[in-house]
Amino acid sequence: MFDHAPVVVLAGADPAAQLEAASLAVVLGAPALAAAGASAAAEDVLAAELDRLGTTTVLAVGDVTGWPVPAPEGDEPSPSPTGRPDVDVVAAPDDLAGLATVLGVEPVAGAAVEAGGEVAAVAALDGATPTVLGVAA
Repeated sequence: MFDHAPVVVLAGADPAAQLEAASLAVVLGAPALAAAGASAAAEDVLAAELDRLGTTTVLAVGDVTGWPVPAPEGDEPSPSPTGRPDVDVVAAPDDLAGLATVLGVEPVAGAAVEAGGEVAAVAALDGATPTVLGVAA
């Protein structure tokens, strides 16, 4: 669906992270991809897709094992185990105000989604109304 994507939203394996990542991708008009996990072959596939898209920035949501998530301020970030120093990785903030800053949009609304309604909730999103979806407690 995307020929070029300088920004990609990368989701961890957790369903809550994937739901949030999907909604952030709609806000950004960017693709959402799943983190490769521990497999070297899967990480190679992810790296190849980021190369194909010309990605320079990854917005990481959840545990994206295999990609460096920025270290706390003042610490050195971990090196990329896939050898991708050309891709900046930005950890998605946990709060709506932080997300609004990272996304460059105001305001960002939050919406809880009941189990089983995730696909319909993502499909109903409108990129003009920035909404971050989360799993209902």
